[in-house]
Amino acid sequence: MSGIDSDRPEPGSEPEGRPPRRRAGNVAVALSPLVAVTLFFAFGALFGYAYAWLWFLLIPAVAIIVYGGRGR
Repeated sequence: MSGIDSDRPEPGSEPEGRPPRRRAGNVAVALSPLVAVTLFFAFGALFGYAYAWLWFLLIPAVAIIVYGGRGR
């Protein structure tokens, strides 16, 4: 039975081909909505909400920067 799962990685270990930068990119993409909402309310309260919505464009921009360079 041990021969069947011998090619599987150990639980909790990183795959060999995964670059360490990818984890930082995933964290940046995950935190970008929180940062956008915070900036929206901060700049909206200080300068008015007319253009504060533009901070929400940060969410897809971060995703494009992190994931955009990967070709298939």
